Amino acid sequence: MKLLNRDAVMVRPKKPFIDWIYYNDSSVKITPEEIKNYRNIYLIPEMEDDEARQKCLEKNCQEIFQAELFEWYTDETLFPKDLNYKVFKEWFEIEMFEMVVDTVDKPIKTESY
Repeated sequence: MKLLNRDAVMVRPKKPFIDWIYYNDSSVKITPEEIKNYRNIYLIPEMEDDEARQKCLEKNCQEIFQAELFEWYTDETLFPKDLNYKVFKEWFEIEMFEMVVDTVDKPIKTESY
């Protein structure tokens, strides 16, 4: 196992995000409860404490917000006008992790999008 020099942020959709999905396409077949169980983890630089992680998230929340929106719709005209930190916290549950351990003994493959 290898300890990575990264921290992690997990985001999980809250009601405003779920409402946004259905507002843009009322024919979505997945239930709100299933959507709420979708969660993604984003690696961030290794930080000293939660306050530093919070500041990093605040600085990068727009990029994460857009990635979450793109998972559902690629038409940016459907995106909310304001993707600031306040709205981000209203739309997502946030959980931070101070340690990331790689348990796989193979190189990490990356892909840009």
